[in-house]
Amino acid sequence: VMYNSLGSDELEPGEQTSLLSVTRNIGEGVAFDLNIEIRLSSDDTITDADTLLGSEPVGYVLAGDFYYLNADITIPSGTTDGLWYVGVKVVAEGDENQSNDIVVTEIQVGELQPCTGDVNGDGVVSVDDVLSTISAWGDCQGCDEDSNGDGVVGVDDVLIILSAWGDCL
Repeated sequence: VMYNSLGSDELEPGEQTSLLSVTRNIGEGVAFDLNIEIRLSSDDTITDADTLLGSEPVGYVLAGDFYYLNADITIPSGTTDGLWYVGVKVVAEGDENQSNDIVVTEIQVGELQPCTGDVNGDGVVSVDDVLSTISAWGDCQGCDEDSNGDGVVGVDDVLIILSAWGDCL
């Protein structure tokens, strides 16, 4: 699998989007019958235990040839909000090199849970958030820098930022 693209990478549970995937047989002089599986996973490792969104059998792809998959996928109702991963996996009998048989694309389902301490909303809790909090020091009803929601930006808010340091997950 060489490439995946989703029509939308932000969906609500039950919504549909398009998927374009490009697969190439890089085997030398070998043709394969293959099955392409589309799976939804809560992490970026796609396994047979992940939710199957669709599959397509493809007959006899010659060495060096490309196959273009255009499919509509639906995020299952009841999928919890957050970051999910759509994986396209090629299953081919006799495929000796399976290291390149899966490509994963990130998708946001519903609302992302806000990241505590990420005052500026850039997805990372960093020195920028600390500096923004310090610059808003004091009374601050409803401002983003008031991480604990007590109406005052102070030491407790800085401690919240420091305890959440790093990338938001």
